[in-house]
Amino acid sequence: MQNNFEKPYLDYELAMRSMDKKEQELSIEEKEEFEKMKVGAENVIKSFSLKRSPDNSKGENLLIITDSGADKLMIKALLDAGQEIAGDDCRIVVAPKTEHAAQEFGENIGEKMKTADAVLLVTSLSRSHSKETVELVHPKHSSEIISSLLESPALKNAFPELRNKYPPETLAKMLSERKIDEASMFPSKSRIISITNTAREILTEGGALENPIEMKERIDKFAEVMKGVEKVKIISKNGTDLMLDIKVRSLAKETGIVDRAGTGSNFPSGEYGGSVDLMETNGVYVADGAIGMIGRPDEPIKFTIENGKVLKIEGGESAKKLKEILEKTNKEYQEKNPNDKITNSFRLAEFSFGMNSKAFRYNKDREKISPDTSLEAEKGLGTIHIALGKNSLFNIEKNDPDYNDIPIHIDCVAMSPTIKGIKENEEEIEIIKDGKVVCL
Repeated sequence: MQNNFEKPYLDYELAMRSMDKKEQELSIEEKEEFEKMKVGAENVIKSFSLKRSPDNSKGENLLIITDSGADKLMIKALLDAGQEIAGDDCRIVVAPKTEHAAQEFGENIGEKMKTADAVLLVTSLSRSHSKETVELVHPKHSSEIISSLLESPALKNAFPELRNKYPPETLAKMLSERKIDEASMFPSKSRIISITNTAREILTEGGALENPIEMKERIDKFAEVMKGVEKVKIISKNGTDLMLDIKVRSLAKETGIVDRAGTGSNFPSGEYGGSVDLMETNGVYVADGAIGMIGRPDEPIKFTIENGKVLKIEGGESAKKLKEILEKTNKEYQEKNPNDKITNSFRLAEFSFGMNSKAFRYNKDREKISPDTSLEAEKGLGTIHIALGKNSLFNIEKNDPDYNDIPIHIDCVAMSPTIKGIKENEEEIEIIKDGKVVCL
């Protein structure tokens, strides 16, 4: 595969000079820490399963996107691993630090992303729900391109039912706008892994140590158990009492193996979930694990939810900070989009189960506690999380009344919930009991 990258960017060179300087100044302890990160960094790059020639001179390329607020030592460990595996086809670009999660990268970086086979985001705040990332994973292709593909030898017999239902021009238009599931046959050329707002330990302990093969088997079994489940009833000893309606078609497995175009994952990985039907989601949710953009809260945060929208946020200083972040995002969005009265950062975006058995920390009594970051905390086996804000990464159609493209996405983790799944025939299955998965 031809290398589509330009010569190293100016900010690449600046970044490397900064990193080299940083490495020269490392203490003995920091050098030891850097050595520990190498294995984890290599595991991240290997998750892409890049296809390379035997002499590593050509093949799939890798683009690392970071920002000025990310940890430079971690970036260097990942860049070293990337260049070891992808050779000269590994490049890096540094963006300005963002104010909040899901903020746009801008057209320049967005265009660079489209030239990459694999994109690694290593950012101080989550950008996996940014406009450019969503468009990369769920691209819209022109109807002219789709029309030509439909007439190609490879696809001339594809979609027999849809061909009988729609005229050719209508079918091509619907596929190009990704209004039907079959649009997944025309994915991006790229795949993505995101590492966000985290300490260096993310590469040396906890969720990074999970056996990916065992975790994939666990997630596959869990997905089988969840077949037919349309609603979940969530309670907890600290006050959660929430009935949540799942958008079943949006459910997806995040196993951490990112070897196909149009797929993505966080690192550490391990979750199963998707978006929610807002009008059927009501109750109280208490988050006692890490919160996106905040970390572990000073005290549990209580969310009062009605028709999928958070009406009240209660708790300590962390709750106050979270509310301020969401209100600030709404204000900024309304200033740019005064006629949009629907898009809102307080709307629920996601509900997911953690599937990684290693994604925990422990107190002195060896009791499980939340990691500092929501990126890892949300992966813990037996935990759940809801998210507020943007849901368009789940391929929600724009004409869906629940579609929400606000430029923020904040995960809120509950550590020890009890959950029952409810099927269409009202059959109930026990899924989690006090933070322990009991359905496998």
